[in-house]
Amino acid sequence: MRTAGQIKGKKGLLGQFWDSERHTVLLRKENGMATFEQRGPRQWRARVRRPGYPSQSETFETKAAAQEWAAQIEATMARGSFVDQSNLDRFTLGDLLEQYQETVTVTKRSAEAETYRIRVLLKLPMARRRLSQLTAADFTEYRNERLKLVRESTVRKDLLLLSAILNTARMDWAIPVCNWTKGHLEKPRFLPAGKITTS
Repeated sequence: MRTAGQIKGKKGLLGQFWDSERHTVLLRKENGMATFEQRGPRQWRARVRRPGYPSQSETFETKAAAQEWAAQIEATMARGSFVDQSNLDRFTLGDLLEQYQETVTVTKRSAEAETYRIRVLLKLPMARRRLSQLTAADFTEYRNERLKLVRESTVRKDLLLLSAILNTARMDWAIPVCNWTKGHLEKPRFLPAGKITTS
Protein backbone atom coordinates (compact mmCIF):
# COMPACT_ATOMS: atom_id res chain seq x y z
CA MET A 1 0.00 0.00 0.00
CA ARG A 2 1.36 3.42 -0.96
CA THR A 3 0.36 6.88 0.17
CA ALA A 4 1.45 10.17 -1.34
CA GLY A 5 1.79 13.70 -0.06
CA GLN A 6 3.49 16.96 -0.95
CA ILE A 7 6.32 18.70 0.87
CA LYS A 8 8.03 21.98 0.17
CA GLY A 9 11.77 21.71 -0.57
CA LYS A 10 14.41 24.40 -0.61
CA LYS A 11 14.81 24.15 -4.36
CA GLY A 12 11.20 23.68 -5.37
CA LEU A 13 8.23 21.42 -4.94
CA LEU A 14 9.05 17.78 -4.30
CA GLY A 15 6.79 14.77 -4.36
CA GLN A 16 7.28 12.32 -1.49
CA PHE A 17 6.16 8.70 -1.69
CA TRP A 18 6.39 6.06 1.02
CA ASP A 19 6.75 2.48 -0.13
CA SER A 20 5.67 0.35 2.83
CA GLU A 21 6.87 -2.83 1.16
CA ARG A 22 10.48 -1.70 0.85
CA HIS A 23 10.42 0.90 3.64
CA THR A 24 12.02 3.54 1.45
CA VAL A 25 11.27 7.16 0.73
CA LEU A 26 11.33 8.36 -2.85
CA LEU A 27 11.74 12.05 -3.61
CA ARG A 28 10.88 13.17 -7.14
CA LYS A 29 11.57 16.52 -8.72
CA GLU A 30 8.34 17.28 -10.51
CA ASN A 31 9.93 19.69 -12.98
CA GLY A 32 13.15 17.76 -13.50
CA MET A 33 14.53 14.36 -14.42
CA ALA A 34 16.34 13.31 -11.26
CA THR A 35 14.91 11.02 -8.59
CA PHE A 36 16.36 10.39 -5.15
CA GLU A 37 15.62 7.23 -3.22
CA GLN A 38 16.50 6.57 0.40
CA ARG A 39 17.31 2.89 0.58
CA GLY A 40 18.41 2.69 4.19
CA PRO A 41 20.60 4.43 6.76
CA ARG A 42 23.17 6.56 4.92
CA GLN A 43 22.11 5.19 1.54
CA TRP A 44 20.66 7.57 -1.04
CA ARG A 45 20.38 6.50 -4.65
CA ALA A 46 20.19 9.17 -7.33
CA ARG A 47 18.85 8.36 -10.77
CA VAL A 48 18.88 10.66 -13.77
CA ARG A 49 16.71 10.06 -16.82
CA ARG A 50 16.60 12.20 -19.94
CA PRO A 51 15.30 11.38 -23.43
CA GLY A 52 18.15 10.42 -25.74
CA TYR A 53 20.50 9.44 -22.92
CA PRO A 54 20.99 6.16 -21.02
CA SER A 55 19.67 6.16 -17.46
CA GLN A 56 22.34 7.01 -14.90
CA SER A 57 22.31 6.00 -11.22
CA GLU A 58 24.69 6.14 -8.27
CA THR A 59 24.43 5.58 -4.50
CA PHE A 60 25.74 8.02 -1.87
CA GLU A 61 25.83 8.30 1.91
CA THR A 62 23.88 11.58 1.99
CA LYS A 63 21.06 13.13 0.00
CA ALA A 64 23.15 16.26 -0.52
CA ALA A 65 25.90 14.26 -2.23
CA ALA A 66 23.31 12.49 -4.38
CA GLN A 67 21.76 15.80 -5.41
CA GLU A 68 25.15 17.29 -6.24
CA TRP A 69 26.04 14.32 -8.44
CA ALA A 70 22.66 14.43 -10.20
CA ALA A 71 23.03 18.16 -10.85
CA GLN A 72 26.43 17.58 -12.47
CA ILE A 73 25.04 14.83 -14.70
CA GLU A 74 22.05 16.99 -15.68
CA ALA A 75 24.34 19.92 -16.50
CA THR A 76 26.55 17.86 -18.83
CA MET A 77 23.48 16.47 -20.58
CA ALA A 78 22.08 19.99 -21.02
CA ARG A 79 25.39 21.16 -22.51
CA GLY A 80 25.54 18.14 -24.80
CA SER A 81 28.89 17.10 -23.32
CA PHE A 82 27.68 14.06 -21.37
CA VAL A 83 29.72 10.85 -21.68
CA ASP A 84 28.23 7.61 -20.38
CA GLN A 85 30.67 6.22 -17.81
CA SER A 86 28.68 3.08 -16.99
CA ASN A 87 30.76 0.88 -19.30
CA LEU A 88 33.84 1.75 -17.28
CA ASP A 89 32.23 -0.03 -14.32
CA ARG A 90 31.02 -2.97 -16.41
CA PHE A 91 34.28 -3.93 -18.09
CA THR A 92 37.78 -4.80 -16.94
CA LEU A 93 41.02 -4.20 -18.78
CA GLY A 94 41.07 -7.94 -19.39
CA ASP A 95 37.74 -7.70 -21.20
CA LEU A 96 39.28 -5.19 -23.61
CA LEU A 97 42.32 -7.39 -24.13
CA GLU A 98 40.16 -10.40 -24.99
CA GLN A 99 37.83 -8.42 -27.25
CA TYR A 100 40.76 -6.96 -29.15
CA GLN A 101 42.36 -10.36 -29.59
CA GLU A 102 39.13 -11.86 -30.90
CA THR A 103 38.22 -9.04 -33.30
CA VAL A 104 41.42 -7.25 -34.29
CA THR A 105 44.46 -9.40 -33.58
CA VAL A 106 43.09 -12.35 -35.55
CA THR A 107 43.11 -10.23 -38.72
CA LYS A 108 46.83 -9.43 -38.51
CA ARG A 109 49.78 -11.26 -40.00
CA SER A 110 51.41 -11.09 -36.57
CA ALA A 111 48.35 -12.63 -34.90
CA GLU A 112 50.27 -15.47 -33.26
CA ALA A 113 52.89 -13.24 -31.64
CA GLU A 114 50.32 -10.63 -30.58
CA THR A 115 48.04 -13.28 -29.11
CA TYR A 116 50.92 -14.52 -26.97
CA ARG A 117 51.61 -10.95 -25.81
CA ILE A 118 47.94 -10.47 -24.89
CA ARG A 119 47.93 -13.71 -22.90
CA VAL A 120 50.88 -12.42 -20.89
CA LEU A 121 49.06 -9.14 -20.24
CA LEU A 122 45.94 -11.00 -19.15
CA LYS A 123 47.91 -12.48 -16.25
CA LEU A 124 48.62 -9.04 -14.80
CA PRO A 125 46.71 -8.03 -11.66
CA MET A 126 45.54 -4.83 -13.35
CA ALA A 127 43.88 -6.88 -16.10
CA ARG A 128 41.29 -7.94 -13.51
CA ARG A 129 40.53 -4.38 -12.44
CA ARG A 130 37.52 -2.48 -13.73
CA LEU A 131 38.27 0.35 -16.11
CA SER A 132 36.78 2.86 -13.68
CA GLN A 133 39.40 1.84 -11.10
CA LEU A 134 42.48 2.12 -13.30
CA THR A 135 44.85 5.09 -13.14
CA ALA A 136 48.05 6.16 -14.83
CA ALA A 137 49.89 5.01 -11.72
CA ASP A 138 48.90 1.40 -12.48
CA PHE A 139 50.66 1.60 -15.83
CA THR A 140 53.70 3.28 -14.30
CA GLU A 141 53.98 0.46 -11.78
CA TYR A 142 53.52 -2.14 -14.52
CA ARG A 143 56.25 -0.54 -16.64
CA ASN A 144 58.76 -0.35 -13.79
CA GLU A 145 58.10 -3.89 -12.55
CA ARG A 146 58.17 -5.32 -16.07
CA LEU A 147 61.53 -3.68 -16.77
CA LYS A 148 63.03 -5.78 -13.99
CA LEU A 149 62.18 -8.94 -15.95
CA VAL A 150 62.44 -8.17 -19.68
CA ARG A 151 64.21 -5.87 -22.11
CA GLU A 152 63.14 -2.30 -22.72
CA SER A 153 62.09 -3.14 -26.28
CA THR A 154 59.66 -5.76 -24.95
CA VAL A 155 58.10 -3.30 -22.53
CA ARG A 156 57.70 -0.76 -25.31
CA LYS A 157 55.92 -3.31 -27.50
CA ASP A 158 53.59 -4.14 -24.60
CA LEU A 159 52.77 -0.46 -24.10
CA LEU A 160 52.20 0.10 -27.81
CA LEU A 161 49.75 -2.80 -27.84
CA LEU A 162 47.94 -1.50 -24.76
CA SER A 163 47.74 1.94 -26.36
CA ALA A 164 46.20 0.48 -29.52
CA ILE A 165 43.66 -1.48 -27.47
CA LEU A 166 42.62 1.54 -25.40
CA ASN A 167 42.30 3.71 -28.51
CA THR A 168 40.19 1.06 -30.23
CA ALA A 169 37.92 0.79 -27.19
CA ARG A 170 37.29 4.54 -27.27
CA MET A 171 36.94 5.05 -31.02
CA ASP A 172 35.30 1.81 -32.17
CA TRP A 173 33.55 0.35 -29.11
CA ALA A 174 32.18 3.60 -27.61
CA ILE A 175 33.86 2.99 -24.26
CA PRO A 176 35.08 6.35 -22.84
CA VAL A 177 38.32 4.95 -21.52
CA CYS A 178 41.50 6.96 -20.99
CA ASN A 179 44.71 5.99 -22.72
CA TRP A 180 46.86 5.66 -19.63
CA THR A 181 49.92 4.71 -21.67
CA LYS A 182 50.47 8.32 -22.74
CA GLY A 183 53.75 9.51 -21.32
CA HIS A 184 54.93 5.93 -20.90
CA LEU A 185 55.86 5.37 -24.56
CA GLU A 186 59.04 7.36 -24.26
CA LYS A 187 62.12 5.23 -23.76
CA PRO A 188 61.38 3.13 -20.63
CA ARG A 189 63.90 3.39 -17.85
CA PHE A 190 64.69 1.96 -14.46
CA LEU A 191 63.91 4.28 -11.57
CA PRO A 192 65.99 4.54 -8.40
CA ALA A 193 64.30 3.26 -5.25
CA GLY A 194 61.84 5.82 -3.91
CA LYS A 195 61.89 7.87 -7.12
CA ILE A 196 58.50 9.34 -8.03
CA THR A 197 57.57 9.86 -11.66
CA THR A 198 54.65 11.79 -13.08
CA SER A 199 55.00 10.37 -16.56
